[in-house]
Amino acid sequence: MGNKRYSLDEKGVAYQDNNSAGDPGASCGKRNNNMMGYKKFLALISIFSFICCFRACFLDRVIVSGSSMDPAYSDGDVMWARKFAIDNVERYQVVVAKINGLLVIKRVIGLPNEQLQIIDGHVYINGTILEDDYGYPTKKYGCAASVVSLGETEYFLMGDNRDESMDCRTWGAVDIENIKGIVVFRFFPFWKIQAIK
Repeated sequence: MGNKRYSLDEKGVAYQDNNSAGDPGASCGKRNNNMMGYKKFLALISIFSFICCFRACFLDRVIVSGSSMDPAYSDGDVMWARKFAIDNVERYQVVVAKINGLLVIKRVIGLPNEQLQIIDGHVYINGTILEDDYGYPTKKYGCAASVVSLGETEYFLMGDNRDESMDCRTWGAVDIENIKGIVVFRFFPFWKIQAIK
């Protein structure tokens, strides 16, 4: 008669309260678990922030679209482009440029203060034929059918697959401000992994 009756839930709550009152370490354990949760959350936020800052300041992932850079780089190739130290771009480097709001991947052919022209399908720089291992004779001359004089901060970019590439022959010279990165590494597909000079 004098025994206290419990519903199933009430008994469980009463049992937990009694254990908590008799075991001060239980509440301490809960605090430790909460602290561990906060630390993990902060660690994840820090890692995420670092990755975002790293990509914003140092490297960006770029994906080749189309066949304009064949055979060196094919449609779907995934590469890293560095976003620093791009004030002095060198001939034959592969760069990422922003043209009419779009990012394109092309090779540097003409440098500042040079004169460029395509004659009989071949590129001439300052009146001398450009001997390179990247481009092939082309029937697509564009604005380079006549002499193109590059300014102090201008570059002439072309795709390696020159007959299938839309590049500076269509757009005209590109200012250094529109060169957003220099391609330095291809990491996909995996059998084509390589550092790019």
